[in-house]
Amino acid sequence: MTAAVERLLDRRIEEFRKAFVDVPPGPGRLEHAIDVLWSMYESPCFVAVAEVSMAGRTDPELAAAVVEMDRRFVDECTAVYAELFTPEDGRDPHFDEIAAAFAFALMDGVAYQRLVPGDHQRPPSDYLDILKAIARMFSTPQGDHE
Repeated sequence: MTAAVERLLDRRIEEFRKAFVDVPPGPGRLEHAIDVLWSMYESPCFVAVAEVSMAGRTDPELAAAVVEMDRRFVDECTAVYAELFTPEDGRDPHFDEIAAAFAFALMDGVAYQRLVPGDHQRPPSDYLDILKAIARMFSTPQGDHE
């Protein structure tokens, strides 16, 4: 099972890097990056990762592998983000780290919610639109908010 987790991680990182290669420069870059990140949550790979993660709740060895997989994925995502976006001058250096963790937490929640069938769910675009609005607020220089 641990080998399967490793293969999933490698596949997930490869998908992530490939998806971000084509993020166009310009003012909509951050919003596009959010869409690319969400596409990772709609892939069959995410479902497999979710299932392995749930199985790890009762298997300590698998749990350790899942924790390592998650750490490596977040580290890789952080590196890709740093390649795409330069930090803003004067901003707390931990801001981008916390903002990324917030985006992952939101997307994790929406993606896990979608694994449960039902018609009570809001469309993912509702959540992503709010995330994009928040991202725009914090990526636009003070005084330039729309």
